[in-house]
Amino acid sequence: MKVILKTAWPSTKMIQRLSSTYSEVPDSYDYNSPNAANHQPAYAHSGSPYHQQNQPPASDTGSPSSDAVMIKIETASPLRDDQQQRYPKEIGKTLLALVFLALNFFLATVSLSLVHDRVPDRDTHEPLPDAFLDRVQAQDWALDVSEILIMVVVNSCVLLITFHKHRFIVMRRVFLLLSVLYMMRSLTMYVTVLPVASRTYYCSPKSNASSAGVIVKRAFQLISGMGLSINGKQIYCGDYIYSGHTVTLVLGYLVISEYSPKRFWPIHWIYWMASLTGVVMVLVAHGHYTVDVLIAYYVTTRLFWSYHTLANNSLLLKQNGNNYIGREWWYFGFRYFERNVRGPIPLQYDCPLSLPSSWTKKSPKLPGREKQLIRKKSEHNELIIGTLEELSLHQEDIERIEHIGQWCRDLKILLLQSNLIPRLENLNRLKKLEYLNVAINNIERVENLEALENLHKLDLTLNFIGELTSVESLRGNYNLRELFLTGNPCTDFPGYRAYVMTVLPQLQHLDGEEITRSDRLRASREFPSLRERIVQLEALHKIERDEQRVRVQQSIAEQEETVRDLPEDDDERRTNEFWQQKSEHCPETRVQMAKFSRRGKDRASANVAKRPDELERKRKLFADCGRPYNLNEPRLQFEFYDEPDRYELDLHVFRYLDTSLVEVDAQPNYVRVTVKGKIFQLALKHDIQTDRSSCQRSQTTGHLLLVMPKLNPERIFRPIPNKQAISSKATKHVDRAARQGKQNDLTGTVDIRNICSATNTLKSAQINDDEVPDLI
Repeated sequence: MKVILKTAWPSTKMIQRLSSTYSEVPDSYDYNSPNAANHQPAYAHSGSPYHQQNQPPASDTGSPSSDAVMIKIETASPLRDDQQQRYPKEIGKTLLALVFLALNFFLATVSLSLVHDRVPDRDTHEPLPDAFLDRVQAQDWALDVSEILIMVVVNSCVLLITFHKHRFIVMRRVFLLLSVLYMMRSLTMYVTVLPVASRTYYCSPKSNASSAGVIVKRAFQLISGMGLSINGKQIYCGDYIYSGHTVTLVLGYLVISEYSPKRFWPIHWIYWMASLTGVVMVLVAHGHYTVDVLIAYYVTTRLFWSYHTLANNSLLLKQNGNNYIGREWWYFGFRYFERNVRGPIPLQYDCPLSLPSSWTKKSPKLPGREKQLIRKKSEHNELIIGTLEELSLHQEDIERIEHIGQWCRDLKILLLQSNLIPRLENLNRLKKLEYLNVAINNIERVENLEALENLHKLDLTLNFIGELTSVESLRGNYNLRELFLTGNPCTDFPGYRAYVMTVLPQLQHLDGEEITRSDRLRASREFPSLRERIVQLEALHKIERDEQRVRVQQSIAEQEETVRDLPEDDDERRTNEFWQQKSEHCPETRVQMAKFSRRGKDRASANVAKRPDELERKRKLFADCGRPYNLNEPRLQFEFYDEPDRYELDLHVFRYLDTSLVEVDAQPNYVRVTVKGKIFQLALKHDIQTDRSSCQRSQTTGHLLLVMPKLNPERIFRPIPNKQAISSKATKHVDRAARQGKQNDLTGTVDIRNICSATNTLKSAQINDDEVPDLI
């Protein structure tokens, strides 16, 4: 795809930033080219109702000045942020690199087969003077140690690359580096032949007639032994400049240190020591001269670092007068293999063997967490999710939309705000959906909403949408009337509002403001030049977003490095370290914030769950002296009546509670009712007759009625109506008693409660103490 960007600010810094982001960069830029006006603009879409066939020259309209710069970038769509596009597998290129490695390894074995017959005779030519070999006696076992270490390092590299998420890119790079190293080694060992460095190493007899068949036979013998002497296949001498053992050991260490996490620095040191030991063992065995080892180290490290410097800086993909690394003879091969890889490879790992999709795919019928959450939110619909018309799933830390479109096809309102959703997907079956709210999420592109034919209102407030042209996918939503994009990076683009209302003519309100006819006419006149500017600003935003992503990943790695030495159980300190550090506003930061917030909630709930039993509030029913307490754990309402001869307790037990869950215990000085394990206890002032107590429950209200007769009921006396009656009756009674010679006795009942009130009504009369009975 060819993208033509027009800008009115022809700064070299901006051009360098553009070229540092995309992989395919032309060899030169055409400034003010006479053919610039013939380029088709990027917004030319065939069949678009807004496309003009004859556009004015770029310098006439749509820019603040007439000095326009046309920048042609050949690249895949720079507006789509997809990891598959940033780090493509390109298995074909990996296989090509493997073939290139096999050819160069075969060339190295052929070169050794030819050099073997040219090696000076050991009887007539002594080993060359060497500062290290002359002072160390040759040890044949040391070469075996070195090759054992080589096998350990190589197998570790294979294991690391196998589990790396971007394994094909790493393999491609290793294959290409080894190919270059073996190619140069085959040349150096052939052009300069040195005497045998060891007096004890076995060399196969030379052949007087080195025919092509003999050379090929030797080469395949070396290949079968992978160039190692420990298996007895390497019996040819002369491969001195430079050391293949050193190349393998050093390259293996560099690969492990580059593509494994930085926090594994102890492992890096272990492999560094293993590589150094293997190189020293080669010298101790007199397998190579010291200069062979030094040249091998220098060539390997410089090639590895130069290659990865180019690969991690897309600006160096452009070959110009200032990029001197681009003059390397292998640069064109590098550019072919790395032109689609954008930036440094993240240190991510996964399993290379994936299980069949039928094993790993979750069935929609399984009641997983998502289904349980939806069912919990459907209480107003009697927990039936198939007929839901409104669903609210806000603030649930949802990271992906999966099965909502399959389970709730009748939805009309879907609220997903305040989550962690990075992409709009799996909503194509919601044909009745009218309102979709995905505000405050991590969405960076408007997509996959074309099938929502009844969509009337779409809220994308406070997301990270920087690709404004992605709203063109909403043209098919002809019922869309309201769109909210407030708080997104795209709203900062000049002409944002005019562009949206022109692209989506069916809109009536944008960001809560009504779109008038005059606004739409004015925006349609500016649209041809406006879209070019929007595309350019999107590209610049994409560059800034890529840089931000790299910065945030480095910041997260640094944060993990700072708390790495803290104890694993010190989560509180780790959390405090995170919240005290400054961070950028981006999706990665929101994910980290949600992660630490969730960790804090889990820790708080775990602390509550692990609280000792002795710290919990204990139930206490009696005082130390044995007096019962009043207690109402089930928080039931009740009515208590203190009658002269009995107590009555009307306890408002739940109407639909089963009677088997209620237990009643009547004791002389208290009554206890246990409702579903919770105790209602009431202390009594007077003792009761427990054997005569009764308990009944109403079938209408469910209330519990307890009748408890008192052990010593109160004595009640009836009051005398007035004082005159009392005096006359008392006089007659005394006279009659005197005549009969009996003691004066009271008959009937007296209400002692009204004694005071009865006497107060007769204030003018005098009270005779002999006539008032004693209080009980």
